[in-house]
Parts: sequence; structure tokens; C-alpha cells
Amino acid sequence: SSPSPPFSSSYSYIDWRSFSHSVYSISTPLISHCCSLSLPSLAVHSVSLSHSMLDHLYSIYQTLDYRSMGEPEVADLNFIGFNQDAKALAVGHHKGYAVYSLLNVLETPVVQYENDSMPDVLLVERMFNSSLLTLVSRKNPRLMQVYHFINRSLICEHKFGSSILNVKMNRDRLVVCLEECIHVYNLRDMKVMHTICDTPPNRSGMIDLSSCGSLLAYPGSTSSGQVHMFDAMSLSAVNSFMAHANPLSALRFNSEGTKIATASTKGTVIRVFSVPNGTKLFEFQRGVRPCVMHSLCFSADSLYLCSSSNTETIHVYKLAKPEEQPHAEPTATGGWLEYMQQTASSYLKVGEFLRETDFAVARLPASQRTVAAMITLSGQQHLLVASTDGFIYCFRVPTEGGQCELIKQHRVGQPGARGSPPSEGAPTRPPRAGDRGGERSTPPDTSDLDEFPPMSHNSGH
Repeated sequence: SSPSPPFSSSYSYIDWRSFSHSVYSISTPLISHCCSLSLPSLAVHSVSLSHSMLDHLYSIYQTLDYRSMGEPEVADLNFIGFNQDAKALAVGHHKGYAVYSLLNVLETPVVQYENDSMPDVLLVERMFNSSLLTLVSRKNPRLMQVYHFINRSLICEHKFGSSILNVKMNRDRLVVCLEECIHVYNLRDMKVMHTICDTPPNRSGMIDLSSCGSLLAYPGSTSSGQVHMFDAMSLSAVNSFMAHANPLSALRFNSEGTKIATASTKGTVIRVFSVPNGTKLFEFQRGVRPCVMHSLCFSADSLYLCSSSNTETIHVYKLAKPEEQPHAEPTATGGWLEYMQQTASSYLKVGEFLRETDFAVARLPASQRTVAAMITLSGQQHLLVASTDGFIYCFRVPTEGGQCELIKQHRVGQPGARGSPPSEGAPTRPPRAGDRGGERSTPPDTSDLDEFPPMSHNSGH
């Protein structure tokens, strides 16, 4: 039979029969744990388990219940990524690609453009909220195409000697990462400005380009966590510093280009450094078990940092020094926690014990490849998580930390669901009044950030 209502009235609207079925499917470890306790211990644990486990189980139930509504499953997406300020989402799938506006993410993502006739798109990069896209497909992995999706016009394309692994751009520069070199372009005319040759093999295409200042970061070694920094405006090397003992697995600038977050292939520690001097500012303990890091992202004010990995947990860290953290009120468990901390410190290295842990967490129903970002809605921090199984989740981050609340979740990446009508081949701009001979009547306005693409010219590298 369905369980009786829980302790908090905030759960009174749950379908308890569905909830009990979901709990049953994941409760075996919990039951085993309870059976191993003595009766006095079980009595002590029962209340805390009832309260704390309910919150955790309910967060899982929210996503499990949504996925059981009878909607068809979608195939894994080839690519999913936010733009620089997380106001848009781009996806690449087996039929093409789509661009979503997230300005009203609490209602529904709006398809701004969709192309279902360019198969197996592997990479879609958008410059902020402009109409400029860079595209790479599995059919032509060495070819980068630059589109203006409002005009449906091909701006230019560049072909390279090996597969394109990543593309990053801001309002001044476009950077293309190959396995053993990096090309820097002037975005306004798409002329190559510089090539960083003989970089350490970078099979994952790990680079980042700061939105302000055009600093470029990339791995400096395949055997250690060396970070190389390059000024893409002055076209000169800036600094190199050791971030981790193990090779890098992720790196990300904040929006001002004054901080960079890094993680290694071990995935247990995340560090934040000042830019460009490489001074360590923060060190966070993600966990004790190794994981594969998928993404790092700062909040717009650089006070928070989130990480996603091949686990079901998304972590949020608060970038505040210990003296800046509010002092917690003493609790009944304070003595026990203090004892555990003292005991742990005798076994752990001092550096490991002094690391900060996460400020808040969000939990997903399954481990998929994910990308996470942080946005502010109505003055409160929210966490966006997009996954390659075609979902985007929006969580509210509690002001005091703890378990993030799932607010909304949407399906994305379903070809032909809605949006722009499919176009045949490369997008082409429909004719306008004043056009003559198929030529554009006026050149693009390079001062308009929403209109500006590079000046049209087709060339190869």
C-alpha cells in the first residue's frame, strides 16, 4: 500500500504509489544498512534517515517520475553546450543541430534555429547571443563552417590538416584546436593571426578562451597538470604553471578572465588560480573516488563554481575564504563531528584535510555526459545541467547550501520537434526586398553584436 504522508507538507502533492515504487527500486542498500544496526542504533537512526533520506530519494523521484511519462527516448546527442553566458544552448545530433534560447528557461527553451539536413554534427559553438555559429560534422571533421543562422548564409569555411577537436570564440578572436596545434583567427575578417605549433598531444581538444582579454589556456603536458597561457590579442605566451600532479582533464576561465578553474584526470580535487600569474586561490575536495570530469563553470559574479562528471552528482563550490564563511551555530552533533574531524586529520595529509568541500549538490537520475552552468534568476543562483540523453535541468541553489531543488526539466535535441523549418543543404538566406543578383544589399553591421558576422569570404587554411 502507499506510504503515509511524510513529515513535511511540501511533499503532499506527490503520487505516493509511484514514489513508493521508485523508492523500492533503490532501497536495497538502505535496508541492508538498517538491518546491520542494533536495535538502539536503529532507533537513533530512524528519524534522521526518515528526514534526510526522504529529501535525497525525492530528488531522484522527481527525475524518475518525469522520465516515465511515456515520452519516447531520444538517441544520445553528439554535442551539447552552453554559450559564453549560458543564455543559449546548442545541440548536435544525428540529423543536424539546433540552437535554443534559455532566457525563459523556467517555462520552456525556445528553438531559435534548427537544421535537420546536416547529418552528425559534432560541434556547435555560438558567439554569445549573436547569430554567428561555427559547425563541425562527422562527415567532414577537418572542415569548420561559419554560419549566420538568421540570414541562413555561409560566411566562410576553413579546412585543416587533421580533425578539429574544439572551437572557442569571443568578440575578437576565434580559436581552433587540433591535436597538435592551435590556430588563432581574427573574428572580424577570419584571417589567421597565429598558429601555436607542436603543442603536447591534446586528443580531447581541451582549451578555453576568456571572454574578456582573450587569454587562451591549454594543457602544457601529457604527464602532468601543466597549464600554458597565451595572449590571443598580443599573440604572445603569458605564463605556464603547474596546477596538478596528474594530467589535466578540464579547465575554465571566469567571465572576467581573472580566474581559472582546473581539474586533473584523477578528478578528486578542483583548484582555482588567479590569472595570469597562476597563484592558487582555492582548493576543493570533490570526492575521494576518481571520476572523469566533464565540465567546470563559474557563476557570473565568480562567487560560485560548479562541476559535472561521469557521476550522478553535480557539485557547487563557494569561492570564499574560511574567514569569510559564516560561522555555523553549535548543534547537538557538533561534538561528534569535531571528534571525527580530529580523527580524520590524524590519517590524512594536512593539505587534503584543509581542502574545502562542496557548498551544494544536485543529483541526476543517471550518469550521462553533462555540461553545467550557473545563472541568476530573481536574484538567486540557479544551476543548469544539460545531458547528452536530451534533457536540460534547472536547479535552485539554496542560499545556505545543501541539496539543490529541481525546478524545471525539459527535453531538447529532438529533430524536427519545432522551430525553424528544415532547410536543404547549407542554410541560405531567403531573398529580401532590395537584393539584386543574389548579392547582399548592405554589408553586415560590425558594430551590432547581434548581427555581426565576419566579412564574407570563402577560404581554406
